[in-house]
Amino acid sequence: MSMPTQTPPPELKTSFDLTFVRDNVKLINQRINKLELEGITNSFDFEMDIMESHPEFYQSHPFLVKKLCKREDISMLDKMLNQLEIVESGNKSLSGVEVKLGEELASEYLYPVIDKSKLK
Repeated sequence: MSMPTQTPPPELKTSFDLTFVRDNVKLINQRINKLELEGITNSFDFEMDIMESHPEFYQSHPFLVKKLCKREDISMLDKMLNQLEIVESGNKSLSGVEVKLGEELASEYLYPVIDKSKLK
């Protein structure tokens, strides 16, 4: 009987194609603005249009496209992309950035709703 082999840990990304993300977010926002000028206001209609006009980005970032189409706040995205630039430059580790962003998100969305002392 052979021993099961251990699966190697997943490879940590060191490159995040940030220009691709930023450029597509800008193009999608411009496209949605154009659709609104044409009288289209439904987020589902936006999403269907973006699925056709930006299929590669939609395939790789569907959650982000949905947020854009719903016109939700994506201010945290800019913070995340800026931090990933620092990781790419080698000035911070990905785990360090994850901890910092996680704490920022918890402070903004979680701690105001629940008692932080009960989380320990």
